[in-house]
Amino acid sequence: MTVILNSKLPDDLTDDKALPGVRPLADGQWLRVSDSYAGQIGYRRQLIEQQRDAVLWQQPSATPAVQEVLDTALEAMPGIGFEVMPNGIRCPDG
Repeated sequence: MTVILNSKLPDDLTDDKALPGVRPLADGQWLRVSDSYAGQIGYRRQLIEQQRDAVLWQQPSATPAVQEVLDTALEAMPGIGFEVMPNGIRCPDG
């Protein structure tokens, strides 16, 4: 099993919070590029290339919700270093 971990959690995730630790986030806080990004993306690409059907699946009835999250994520991505283009997305590391 491949293990890819962050070297530390962001400061706002280490504060003591009441359980279950769920709270609203301001715009721009829910997507982050951490120090483990390159390793995680590399491993994700490998899994998709080698075992696509085993790692990607979606309940057909979830399509509207998935599209909503995708649209919201695409709007936020330029603010964290991604380039959103008509035919794809360029990652911060190229």
